[in-house]
Amino acid sequence: MAQLQAHVLFPISKELLSDYGFEKQVLNMGKTLAYTETKLFHPESNKLLATGLHTKYIAASHDNPKNVTFDESGENVIKGNFDEAE
Repeated sequence: MAQLQAHVLFPISKELLSDYGFEKQVLNMGKTLAYTETKLFHPESNKLLATGLHTKYIAASHDNPKNVTFDESGENVIKGNFDEAE
């Protein structure tokens, strides 16, 4: 399978995407940069439709008191309050 990397922005309402499946994960995080990936899946066939990669500068927020810490699964907050982080 050939791959093409393109940077594309599709502004769309979250209601239109509510039936689609998403997988999100932090690939790597250091003291200055974080690398994340999001995958979008078709709601009926569950086929991969798109993959999004994002590099975020995080040095300014690294020691922010609103930061949260997740368990190994990434599903549960073990330190901080997620509601306050938003």
